[in-house]
Amino acid sequence: MKQLAILLLACLVSLTTTVHAAAPQFTKAPTAVKKGAGATISFAVDQETDVAVYIEDATGKIIRHLVAGRLGANPPSPLKAGSLEQTIPWDGKANYGKPAGAGPFKVRVVLGLGAKFDKIIAEDKQNFAGVRCMGVGPDGTLYLSSKIGTPVPNWPSDMVIAIGRDGKYKRTVMPFPANIKKSKLGKLPTIEIDGRLSPLVHKIAQRNFYPAPSGAYGMAVTPEGVVLRMVGGWYQNPGPYLTAVGGDGGLPWDYKGSRLGGRVLQTKPPSICVSGDGKYVYVYGLQKSAALYRVAIPERKKLEVFFGDSKVKGSDETHLGDVGGGIATDGKGHLLVTDPANSRVVVISEKDGKFVGSFPAKKPLAVAVDQGTGEVYLARSLGKRSSELVKLSGWKAPKELAILKLKGGGKLLVVDSAAKPSIIWVYSGGLQRVQEAGGKLVAQKVNSGGFSGAAFGDISVDRFRPDPEVYAMTTRRKWMRFNEATGKISQLSPKGKGNLGKGLCILPGPDGNIYGPEWPSNLYKWDRNGKEIAWKDPEKMTADFWRRKSHKTTANGTFVPVCMTFMSHTHGIRYDGHHFVFSRPPSGKARSPKALYEYLPSGQRIDKPIIWKVSDVAVGPKFDQQGNIYIAEAVKPKGQLVPKEFEAIVAAGPKGNKRQGTPTGAALTMYGSIIKFTPKGGTINFGGGKYDHATKDNPYKGTPELDPSFKSKNVSFYKGDKFQSLKHTTVVGAEWIHMGISHVDIFYCNCESTRFDVDEFGRVWYPDLGRFRVVVLDTNGNEIMYFGGYGNADSGGPKSSVPQPEIAFAWLLGVGVSEKYAYMGDVVNRRMLRAKKVYAAEKSCPIK
Repeated sequence: MKQLAILLLACLVSLTTTVHAAAPQFTKAPTAVKKGAGATISFAVDQETDVAVYIEDATGKIIRHLVAGRLGANPPSPLKAGSLEQTIPWDGKANYGKPAGAGPFKVRVVLGLGAKFDKIIAEDKQNFAGVRCMGVGPDGTLYLSSKIGTPVPNWPSDMVIAIGRDGKYKRTVMPFPANIKKSKLGKLPTIEIDGRLSPLVHKIAQRNFYPAPSGAYGMAVTPEGVVLRMVGGWYQNPGPYLTAVGGDGGLPWDYKGSRLGGRVLQTKPPSICVSGDGKYVYVYGLQKSAALYRVAIPERKKLEVFFGDSKVKGSDETHLGDVGGGIATDGKGHLLVTDPANSRVVVISEKDGKFVGSFPAKKPLAVAVDQGTGEVYLARSLGKRSSELVKLSGWKAPKELAILKLKGGGKLLVVDSAAKPSIIWVYSGGLQRVQEAGGKLVAQKVNSGGFSGAAFGDISVDRFRPDPEVYAMTTRRKWMRFNEATGKISQLSPKGKGNLGKGLCILPGPDGNIYGPEWPSNLYKWDRNGKEIAWKDPEKMTADFWRRKSHKTTANGTFVPVCMTFMSHTHGIRYDGHHFVFSRPPSGKARSPKALYEYLPSGQRIDKPIIWKVSDVAVGPKFDQQGNIYIAEAVKPKGQLVPKEFEAIVAAGPKGNKRQGTPTGAALTMYGSIIKFTPKGGTINFGGGKYDHATKDNPYKGTPELDPSFKSKNVSFYKGDKFQSLKHTTVVGAEWIHMGISHVDIFYCNCESTRFDVDEFGRVWYPDLGRFRVVVLDTNGNEIMYFGGYGNADSGGPKSSVPQPEIAFAWLLGVGVSEKYAYMGDVVNRRMLRAKKVYAAEKSCPIK
């Protein structure tokens, strides 16, 4: 009933339907009168809108980003509050206080910033890296459950995609397509955002929109085309569950069914298959159990032992010798089960679960049966990550008919018996499509589109160059580099002798080099080709560093106590080449506070922090031309816990620890705020406990030296599954706090983190994952605009199979902006896409 209440309330809060007002226009065209070295610029508009003022040379090259912001009660200086008519001075300088030159110059004023889909820069729908399980539908469609996301090892997540008999991508099944009807999703909690059906996040660390854990082991497809997957039941995940989804992304049954008994061993995951009569699913491979189970479908309420013994192993006609392997039905009432410990394949009657026979098989990994011919396909281990696929005449007195050597484990094996000739799908060192030709098994590798395993996280834009370049992490320690002027993509893989491989994020510097912090103790520098460069005067490791015996700075690193292991998200570079890093204290406790330190271009650290304390999850910093500091943090303005679309869901949802794994818990956890500090810095006081600056784990020496004019802003803070609205939780020294960035969450692992950007105007571009959009703020914290909506990989722009929304996201992790474009990394849709900046109106005038 509680979930039903959530659904009903969600339907009542379609609060963000876009109202298309008339586009802003000029009522007075811009004029610019020369005054000293600069000019006085005037213009007027017909409504409160956002404006941006550029100074350009005669060729149109931008000399100065003068000001941008929303008119109204609180526009950025020097815009006048409460006025549609503006007079703005220009001091004659270029960006960052540099000389503008002799001119001539002109002024360009633009109104009404917007974004329009431009193109997908990099995408790989055939990104089959990390296939967990697979199954064949009645029409020959191959379904794959494939890993997704950045390379964080303990974030189990996957998606389901459909592949044609030719090995080509057909569609994404999970997450569901944007054009699906709500009636096809059954009881799945969803929400309407801008009038469009959107999923609700359940578990952030699993990138999951469904009420059961991600990370599937074992897949089977019913005769009706329902895709079943065994999920959960390992580590911190409840279960296992036998989930069900239709081939079109709909939910013909209840998605997760009941929680089944037993546990799953990830190193030896279970196998499942549907019985010949379509009434049961067989499960083989629950932890510490050498039994074969079955569960009735569609109910999926209770596992029952079908063959073997849950507590006793054996090699006779009533026992199995191992806790897992491969299973398959022959379509004639028999079930084949590999028994690696006894070097055999056991044949069981589906009618009564009795032993029918067996045949010898050395180190069998997986088994499949061509239900048309009765021929058996067996994957056998050869050791050293190699295997072989063997075709047998059948299970009665089997004869070897053909053998195909495979690279890799070969544990995933299914047969499309309806194809002529039959197609054997095996995942071994990649997806292989196998058919018989001339008495031999011939494999065709199903190739990736060029970005196999790519997550497209860690988006960063090099705006220091005349031809901007965009970096996106593809796999661990590998980035693609996109040149905006030429459209060419190259690869970057930084080299070094340090503790490389644990995780890394990179940033381009104004000197043309690449920089990145590497856990646990180094900030590195590379040239454009990834060759390591030594710092001129590197910081030395402190004597109290918590793991000084096992971790040392290398010859080319400068000492930085790095916070995160796999996505070190606490490094920023200012336009003058100074580096800023949120460093942890010497104890290195996982959830201790961090402090922002400044590093000179030489590598030396300035001793006193600028921002004296933030939480473990803080992201940034970023800088504007005035040196103001922008960070993302897991605090929220008092009384503003979630965006308005989620208020009813949170109000009706479960409380306390029961929020875990629900939309309520995800909404409360993932939302944080953009905070703007002046160059003087500040601090966040968390009101006691491990986040308090008085504890022994403080990241600085002595008492914070804060500007006496700083004011405190009361905030709310969310930690784990317990909401804390602490009386003394304050942000000190912040100019403003704007809630809405996600995900910025604190829980057991913060290694995957979001990315936001600040452009030359000081406008903040941040991802709002929960509402599937990019939001833009001016430098006074006013929201200028947003763009985007929910869509899976099939929503690829106006010419795609699902054209709406035009700009679609499934898991928007990062945003970076150049002068012309916004670049977004989507780790579930496995792509980097680009939106073009557009304006409702613009006019130019000479300075004279």
